[in-house]
Amino acid sequence: MSVEAINSVQNNIPANKPLETPKAQPVEEKKNGTALLLGSLAALAIGGGIYLATRGKKGTSEAGSSAEKPLEQIKEMAIDAFKQAGNRFERGKALSADGTGYTGRLTHTVDGKKIVREYKDGIIQKSTKLDGENVIFEKRYTYDENGNMTIFNKDNQVLFTRKTENGLKTVKTAKSEIVTDLNHNGRIIRQTIADQGEKEFYYWHSGQLHFIKHNTYGSSKVTCFRKDGSKRYTITGAGEAEFFDKKGNITDKISLSDPSCYHYDGLHYGISPMQDGKMITSTLTGKGHVLVERYQGEELFRDIQIKRNDTFYSVSLDKNNQINSIHCGQTNLRPFQDQQLYDEISAEAQKALSSIADKQTRAQKLIKALERGQVLLENISLA
Repeated sequence: MSVEAINSVQNNIPANKPLETPKAQPVEEKKNGTALLLGSLAALAIGGGIYLATRGKKGTSEAGSSAEKPLEQIKEMAIDAFKQAGNRFERGKALSADGTGYTGRLTHTVDGKKIVREYKDGIIQKSTKLDGENVIFEKRYTYDENGNMTIFNKDNQVLFTRKTENGLKTVKTAKSEIVTDLNHNGRIIRQTIADQGEKEFYYWHSGQLHFIKHNTYGSSKVTCFRKDGSKRYTITGAGEAEFFDKKGNITDKISLSDPSCYHYDGLHYGISPMQDGKMITSTLTGKGHVLVERYQGEELFRDIQIKRNDTFYSVSLDKNNQINSIHCGQTNLRPFQDQQLYDEISAEAQKALSSIADKQTRAQKLIKALERGQVLLENISLA
């Protein structure tokens, strides 16, 4: 469902062609930290459907009578003649030249078949397609007191119903059922579609859509929107996140596979506990280069493994990323022994370090954006 459709639900019935079966609209820790972010996302799928099953009753709003009422005036015109007489169609209604709703029949021919539409006060009541005297199909429409269509019937088969019960609006079609809960401002706050899970809608204070939480069976997804209605990012309960520009193009991706590691733009970052410390590995998966940082107490030991022609060189670094030594297995590579190889490995190590640092910086910006979004989401009420 688009952002515009969330803020305005319309019943438009086109009048310049035979009506077709209406279709239901589709619906796609107050603590910081990646661990709490992923834990919160994973929990979304657990509670799907609980709300509707336990929701308190708000009272029933009954739709208007479905009994067919006779037209006040029986008159028949071709649609072309109807328009030529100064009459018009507006937002699905047939209006006379003076602006009042048209009552009567309007006809036109499609592929040699006659279409007859019956209107009452501008609202379509019945549509029939004829081949000579033979009825190909007949469609009937029933509305509530507010003019909203509540029943659509084709050839005595109900294909669409809409009703309000216990404060929930339910739309059923031949293929789906949609249950929608609106807040006091008429905005959607919760929607359930059969076999597609449940969606919750959260808004900026100024009224624009901010987040959608989509809980499906065993999975979940959060979508964050900017105030202009464009999508900012999505993140699944499994930690797969995508970021978008204002035109909807994907600009970045990151995978938070667990609280202590991530995959971003060819970089795998992971943290492992050690006795009296921890070890951080940053792997450039395309090259096979690995930066290893070991924290033991207050000491930091750093080296980067460079893969070159299926041979690994371990480059020891100081805190300023200057090279202390280069080893290949048990052999200490010395400049005076093979200056060219030493220089090539040194250059490759510095290039890898620069690439890793750049990717880590960009990844951390995305993670912080997701964590800020999670905090905002937790502090927005569903109302």
